[in-house]
Formats: sequence, structure tokens, C-alpha cells
Amino acid sequence: MTGPWGHALIKTGRYPYRRENVTPIEWAAEFAKLRAGSLELLSKVAEGDLKRTARHQELGMVTLGEMLHQWAGHDLMHTFQGERAILQPFIDGCGPWKVYFSDHAVTPSSPGER
Repeated sequence: MTGPWGHALIKTGRYPYRRENVTPIEWAAEFAKLRAGSLELLSKVAEGDLKRTARHQELGMVTLGEMLHQWAGHDLMHTFQGERAILQPFIDGCGPWKVYFSDHAVTPSSPGER
């Protein structure tokens, strides 16, 4: 199967399609390319466009402004997840101070739980 950007895709669990054998550098490069395209599209959105509506299959009528707020929040959520992942080895190695990081420590999940 080929995805919207011409990449070979495979069907997986929670996320319907994911490429195989991709390095972190390749993912970052693809993300940067896609993000640049998204920002180009956003640069063309006028203030009046933010009130335009569309029907979301689960949520019903939504505005472009609402969708853009969701998009920004979604991005920030992933930023937080990345920071939390980077923090884990430091939590594990901080000895008696580990108790102060209890709100940020993540218990690894098994592959079936992802």
C-alpha cells in the first residue's frame, strides 16, 4: 500500500499505517518537509477563514479556528511526550531525589499495551 506522500506503508495496531525500517533522521527529515508544507498552507489562511466550518465525522460541525487550536494542542502534547521520554534516564539515575520526580516517571508498557 502507498500513503498520501508516496511512501510504502504497513498496517499496524493503533496507528493504521506506519513505514518500516525508517531511521530517526529520516523521520525528522520527513516531518520537517511536511511541516514546511503545512506552514505554507497556514500562511494563506485569512482571519475570516477561521470561522469556516466543516463536518467532522465524530464531532459534527467544527470551525477552521477550532481545528487549528486542536492542531497546536496536539503538537504541544507530543512535545511534552518527547520531553518526558528524554527525562526518564535522568529520573532513574538521580538516586534519593527520584521521589521528587514521581509525577514524571513513566512505567514502561508491554508492546501489547501501546
